[in-house]
Amino acid sequence: MDISIIIVNYNTAHFLKACLDSLLKQKNADYEIIIVDNASTDNTFEVLQPYEDKITLIKNKENVGFGKANNIGAKIAKGDFLFLLNQDTEFTSDYDLKKITDFVKANKHYGLVSTKITEIKTKRETKPRETYPGEKIILHPLRGLPGTIAWVLGAVMILPKEVYAKIHGFDEDFFLYGEDIDICLRVRKAGYEIGYLPEVEILHFGGCTEIKKGQYSKSYRKQKALYQFYQKHYEQKDCERLYRYELRRGLFRALIHKLRCFFGSKRSCGKYERYRAIVESSRDAINHVSTK
Repeated sequence: MDISIIIVNYNTAHFLKACLDSLLKQKNADYEIIIVDNASTDNTFEVLQPYEDKITLIKNKENVGFGKANNIGAKIAKGDFLFLLNQDTEFTSDYDLKKITDFVKANKHYGLVSTKITEIKTKRETKPRETYPGEKIILHPLRGLPGTIAWVLGAVMILPKEVYAKIHGFDEDFFLYGEDIDICLRVRKAGYEIGYLPEVEILHFGGCTEIKKGQYSKSYRKQKALYQFYQKHYEQKDCERLYRYELRRGLFRALIHKLRCFFGSKRSCGKYERYRAIVESSRDAINHVSTK
């Protein structure tokens, strides 16, 4: 089998159905679909009933996080390549999967590949990044890594199964955020480039598992995961430098958006919560360092 598509789901039945309908239209491709459900409490299993003969379903007894759920799916995957696909995505052509399969087969120097990802809400492309978060600020940036792409969004990732095994898949210490940046860096440290296939466009809703979460809560978890990445891959002095930089930036921007919110800007009210979370998470990180 060419490719195993692994989709992690948590309480997003509506998005999952649209994703599967889009996926099952794919032509001239040899693939299997593995759904790893993180203990959903919505109508996910009712929605999946018509697809029972087309998918392999793994039901986790608890929400184990995005990375660990993908690792669980990878263990039973039969394909030569693993396609890690978010449940809130849709293909735009019936031949996208064939194009992806042909591309990864022909480019063995890539340890991880992504496609063009267009956000449905903004109509904008989430492009591959050429630097890692905070890398332009630290004193000891990462050097000598293969290729020019640093990392890609975790919504669409294709890896040779042997590469996934070589790097031991996702780091399960990352629960929801930051795991995409981390796995991309580890793929490059293992000697592979990150590839990009702009000829295939995949639509992405984004944040569907966090729709009911408040802006502060979501932003705090994102920032905490970012600091987790720093701590894993950067020197301690660089981490401390970044914590203080983020604290100063957060304080300034929180003040600006608080004032705008006061004068009636609803958009700034949300941004104020975001930067308030950055301030608090930065203070927590600095306090953690000072107590060591």
